[in-house]
Amino acid sequence: MRDEDKGREGEEIAAGFLKRNGYKILERNYRCRLGEIDIIAERGGEIYFVEVKYRTHPIHGTPLESITPQKISRLIKLAAHFLCERRLERACHFSVVGITKDGGRISIDFVQDAFDSTSVNN
Repeated sequence: MRDEDKGREGEEIAAGFLKRNGYKILERNYRCRLGEIDIIAERGGEIYFVEVKYRTHPIHGTPLESITPQKISRLIKLAAHFLCERRLERACHFSVVGITKDGGRISIDFVQDAFDSTSVNN
């Protein structure tokens, strides 16, 4: 399976997980000049910027281990851009959905508040 197809599959799994847990998907694959946010969701009037990490074999490490300080910094900037562009002033969260598919078994790790906007120097 190509990386692009794996990414789509992972995002489908993550979106389904979020919906089942009461999140409304506002946008998928939000893109701007700064990069891309996998999923933007809402629950309880608050916005969740969700990074999806998908692994097909645990030998490559856990999906959550692949979130680097550079990735965090980029996501924070992307979120600020999205909020400014949409003129939204709401509480926001940075979440990670880690998906591991080993054979036919899928496991999902969800960290609702994985980091905040003070996690790195912007």
